[in-house]
Amino acid sequence: MTALGPLRTFEGLCNVQGIIDITLPPSVAALCKSCETICEKECCGISAFSFSPFNVIYHLTKVDACIMDSDVAEIRSGLAELLTNLRGAVRRVEKVVISEFNAIMTAEQMIALVGEIDSALSEGCAIYASQEDRVDERYQNFLRIIETPK
Repeated sequence: MTALGPLRTFEGLCNVQGIIDITLPPSVAALCKSCETICEKECCGISAFSFSPFNVIYHLTKVDACIMDSDVAEIRSGLAELLTNLRGAVRRVEKVVISEFNAIMTAEQMIALVGEIDSALSEGCAIYASQEDRVDERYQNFLRIIETPK
């Protein structure tokens, strides 16, 4: 039980024919966790997530203060791996269990979600790239001010 109601769990459903459990690749799971901003997955399932480009920017810049190409490549690789698995499952499964979202979806819905995440990743990188120099310049000016001895 959570403060907002009973904890929904899908354990045991994966033994039912036509239902598979998919675990998100670690880089994709970490990005999705940063997008869990509307509510908590235990309460709202997939509706707890906002795949806004701004949440993607936050996720990609929270450690290094800049978007690293290697991080983006790792997420894209994870999304491609996920798509390959899902496309292979479309004809033989009715539902996909994704514990990271506390959700049961069709393979087609999950493929659409992967596309949404990929679009948000592309848009986030484009927004960041258009502002990176200005943001860096402002921050460097700030550092000069606070590092100047009095």
